[in-house]
Amino acid sequence: MNVAKKSLDSGIVVLELAGMVSMGEDCEWLDHEILALLEKKHTRIILDLAAVSHIDSAVLGKIMSCYSRLKKAGGGLRVAGPKGAVESLMKTTNIDRVVGLYPSVDQAAADFAAVETNKRK
Repeated sequence: MNVAKKSLDSGIVVLELAGMVSMGEDCEWLDHEILALLEKKHTRIILDLAAVSHIDSAVLGKIMSCYSRLKKAGGGLRVAGPKGAVESLMKTTNIDRVVGLYPSVDQAAADFAAVETNKRK
């Protein structure tokens, strides 16, 4: 797995994952990274999976765990750009109904903005 991290102007952190993502070190890294971001008060995270070719069930479980942690902290997790088998697996397991899948990082960020706007009303 290859990883890049960037912050958007809105304070959202994007974790860009690439390659094959599977149990073991990849899941441990994701867990550690989410905890480190929470410690720094970053609660809105987008997982960009556009360049991910494969995920396994352990990764799906870790995504749900991260989603729960972020939600409890008052934030959220969005998944952007899954394609092919990755998108199919996420839909088959109904993760898309909980976490939400977005075609792009921009659309996932726009959803965070819409939620913030609705909270202010």
